[in-house]
Amino acid sequence: MKNLLVTIRVSFLLMLSLPALKVSAQTNYGTLTNTSLSSRVFSNLELFFDSQSQHGFFESPAGSGKSPIYASSFWLGGLDNSNVLHVSQQTYAQSGDQNYYPGPLDTLNATAAVPALWDHVWCLTKAQVQYHIANWNQPWYVMPTDIETWPGNAPVGSSYNKVLAPFYDSNMNSIYEPALGEYPVFPGDVAAYFIANDNYAAPQNGTPSMKTEYHVMAYMYNSADVAVSNTVFVKLQLKNFSGQDYHDVYFSNWTDFDLGNAVDDHIGTDVGQSMVYVVNGDANDEGSNCYGYNAPACGLKFLNTSISHSMYYYNINNDTLKGNPVLGGDFYHLLKAEWINGQHMTYGNAGFDLIGTNCNYAFPGLTDPAFPSNDWTMASAGVVPDDWRILGTVGPFDLLAGGVKTFEMAYVVSYGSNGTLSSLGQLLTDAQHIQNLYNGSALTINDIEHHNLMVKSSLTGSTVEIVCPDDMKGKRIALKIIDITGQEVLLNNYSSADLLSVDVSNLSQGMYIVSLSDGNKNYTSKIICQ
Repeated sequence: MKNLLVTIRVSFLLMLSLPALKVSAQTNYGTLTNTSLSSRVFSNLELFFDSQSQHGFFESPAGSGKSPIYASSFWLGGLDNSNVLHVSQQTYAQSGDQNYYPGPLDTLNATAAVPALWDHVWCLTKAQVQYHIANWNQPWYVMPTDIETWPGNAPVGSSYNKVLAPFYDSNMNSIYEPALGEYPVFPGDVAAYFIANDNYAAPQNGTPSMKTEYHVMAYMYNSADVAVSNTVFVKLQLKNFSGQDYHDVYFSNWTDFDLGNAVDDHIGTDVGQSMVYVVNGDANDEGSNCYGYNAPACGLKFLNTSISHSMYYYNINNDTLKGNPVLGGDFYHLLKAEWINGQHMTYGNAGFDLIGTNCNYAFPGLTDPAFPSNDWTMASAGVVPDDWRILGTVGPFDLLAGGVKTFEMAYVVSYGSNGTLSSLGQLLTDAQHIQNLYNGSALTINDIEHHNLMVKSSLTGSTVEIVCPDDMKGKRIALKIIDITGQEVLLNNYSSADLLSVDVSNLSQGMYIVSLSDGNKNYTSKIICQ
């Protein structure tokens, strides 16, 4: 049983209905599912863990009732120009711990939005958006709520950033207009998006908040590539709204893995892969809804940056060396690979020998470049598998006023064929494969793509000539011209064309959107008839 404090939180089902943003009846989590995994992300910057039900939602395989991860969230800490420590962190978002709330910060004084108005996770599939692209102007079309209410813009009259969530802006006016065929933009085949902040309430850790806004895009792919389909991707962008610069800043992904049976986890770090991971601590992951023999391995890796530290701690209250952190300084120490009393982690044994050599990575095996010939794991140190927490950290760095940082991460689950070590070996292979795909931008192949058309001729005459994109040549394509009210004013079909000559003599003067579609990709351009 987890040693957690329970808080009863009242959820208000409200609807915000303003011209630039409509939020539907509140859904404070989004569910990502493919044939391999099912997971939930929550609007309070909590990944996989529901603080109300105290239940984790990261299921692998999907539908099995088994889970390698219980909870995950993010820590951020740094010093202002007066060297005052600011820390924003969260573990289980419960009493004494919730520091993140739904909604953006205003750009004037970092005042937080009312959480109930933003307690929503927008969750969409690629197929829904493609259907919207193809049919948005049909009289029978019913727009999905999360396309209609996608938070592309801040509410009119508010002082939040004007553009919030990414969207395709067909007429380039910086206004999200799904009724004109515009749509959310996201990677993957299913995605969940939400906005959170750390300034709605004072931090529970005794330090000032960082006054940061977080935009989170979690996504998954339906892929024949097993490693890809067994991965949840998370892109987190944070912005400093405090009006002051921070230095010695650290950002961390905190994870309570709980692979099946929570009390036999064996954790470690692969420094070269910028990954922290868990494997089962013995041959049999025993217990109800556990993996039994041949349990998987699970890792959290950073894709767009290298981790500088990893740190673990014991699930023990009132232990001033290695137990659960409480105060902002405790969390900041852990971010820097220090125990909560400020003693630096040392290499070997359990990591807190006073005569040991300082190190920055917990149980790295042979991957720590500072100790290339020493194999330090929990097993080699004789540390008993248990209910550990582990951090993968980036820093120190400066976070200037108005500064933005983006972190892209992957939660990877891998199954070996012959026990724990084979699962760990498969995880290392899969994680490198995911990194290679990311480095080569191959993971963007399923993005909803939209490109500008090349219009060759002037529109002062009666025709317009449009260059057919190379990847549409030889295909059957549909050309639409749409006026600024969203009405389709022309529809033509073409096959195997290189240059399209379109008669626009019947169109009135004004601006139009011309669109080409082959059923998968869409190309557009803004044209003006004079």
